[in-house]
Amino acid sequence: QYTVTSDGTVVEPNQQGGYVSPGSGSGDDSGSITIGMPGIDTNTSGGMQQPVRTEPAIIAVEPEKVVRINRTEPVPVKVEDPDIGMRRITIKSRTETEARIKVERVSDIPENITTPAGTTKVKPVAERNMVYQYLNVTHENLDDDDIEVVTISFSVNQTWIRERMLNKTDIYLARYYGGQWNRLETRFVNQTPLEANYEAESPGLSIFTIVGGSILSMTNRTCIPYDFRCYGDAFQECDMRGEEWVTKSVCKHGCSENGCIGGDGDDTAVRTTSSWTGILAIGLVLMLLGIVAYYYESRREKLTREIEEFR
Repeated sequence: QYTVTSDGTVVEPNQQGGYVSPGSGSGDDSGSITIGMPGIDTNTSGGMQQPVRTEPAIIAVEPEKVVRINRTEPVPVKVEDPDIGMRRITIKSRTETEARIKVERVSDIPENITTPAGTTKVKPVAERNMVYQYLNVTHENLDDDDIEVVTISFSVNQTWIRERMLNKTDIYLARYYGGQWNRLETRFVNQTPLEANYEAESPGLSIFTIVGGSILSMTNRTCIPYDFRCYGDAFQECDMRGEEWVTKSVCKHGCSENGCIGGDGDDTAVRTTSSWTGILAIGLVLMLLGIVAYYYESRREKLTREIEEFR
C-alpha cells in the first residue's frame, strides 16, 4: 500500500513500480493527484479515469523499399534487419505497379486487434501457445485484390524454440485480416544451429504474428526434436519424436555446438556403421560357406572310405 504525505510524497511505493505525484488542492480533503503505472497512460483530475493503453513500440524497422511489381514472375523483397523474423517477401501480382513495402517489428498489436486465439505473450513453458514476433507490413500502390499470392520466408531462433520445448513443426504464421486472425499454411524448410527456417503463403499483406503452437508433453521425451549436442567426439541430433539421440558424425578434431570442428567427419558415423555392418555380413557369409564346405568334405571322405571297404 502507498503512504502519501500532505505534499504528495510517496513514502512506500508499491511493488509494481507505480508512482503518485502531487496535485492541486487546498487545506481540506479535496484536490487531485496523478497515479501512474509504467506503460499505462492515466489522467486524473478530481477523480480516477480508465487507463489508456499506449501504442506498441517499434522494435525494428526495415527501410521502405520501392519495388517494381510485374505480372510475369514473382518479385522477391529481401528483409535484411536481423532483428526481424521475416527474411523475404515474394509477391506474385495480377497487375503491374511500383509498390512501396515497409516491414516493422512491433512490441504488441494495436489495441483494437485481439491476440491470436489461444496465444499468450508470456514465456513459461506451461503455456500452450506463444508469440515469437508481431510484424506489421505496410504497402502502398498495391491492393490486396491485385495480389495473387505472397510467399513469406521467416526464421525463428533455436534457443527460443528449445526453451519452450517446441517441435519445429509447432511454428506457424498467422495473419490478421477481416477482423480475425487466420492461420496460414506454413512449412518447415530447413535449419541451422542458430535458426529454424519456414515458408508460409498469404493472400495479402497486413499484420502478421509468428506463433509457437501446441507444446508436446515432456513425459515421453528424451530430448527436444531436431536439437543438436556433442557426445564425446560424436555430433548427435535428436530424432523427430524426441525419443533418442542419433549420431550424425564422429569428429576427427573435436565437436562443437555447430558441428565437427574443421568440418570433418560429416558422414564418418554413417561410413563407420556401414563398414562394420559390411564386415560382419561378409564374416557371416564366409562362416556359413565354411560350415557347408566342411559338411560336404566330411561326407565325401566318408563315401570314399565306404567304397574302398566295399571293394
